[in-house]
Amino acid sequence: MINYRCGIFETNSSSTHSLYFATEKEYKDFTAGKTVIDIETGDFIPWNEAIDTIIELTKNNGYENLINDDGAPVTFEEFRALNKEEQSYWMRDWDYIAYDDMGKYLEYYDASYTTEHGDTVYVFGEYGNDY
Repeated sequence: MINYRCGIFETNSSSTHSLYFATEKEYKDFTAGKTVIDIETGDFIPWNEAIDTIIELTKNNGYENLINDDGAPVTFEEFRALNKEEQSYWMRDWDYIAYDDMGKYLEYYDASYTTEHGDTVYVFGEYGNDY
């Protein structure tokens, strides 16, 4: 085991893991497709805000369009008009993940726990080999 940062360890394993905690409202909004997860921060972001951020970052990097897998330009208006399944395809490239993509590339798990005060906490994520 190699220690890179205090409290963080890394092995030579090729597996990957993610762990998210959510309130009941956050989890319901996520599973309903109203929000996505910002992979870098773990925050739940409204779907349209993520779309706006992708467009803004693309513009800030000097591009007038997005580019699809075939190398063809996709205008920002065309991107906004795509259905959520098509938009979510772009999300992981920009460090966002939509609920419908959970488990698409890795194994997915979820669980919930209700406290003695009646609050429900959701725990979910992905694990496995990322190839």
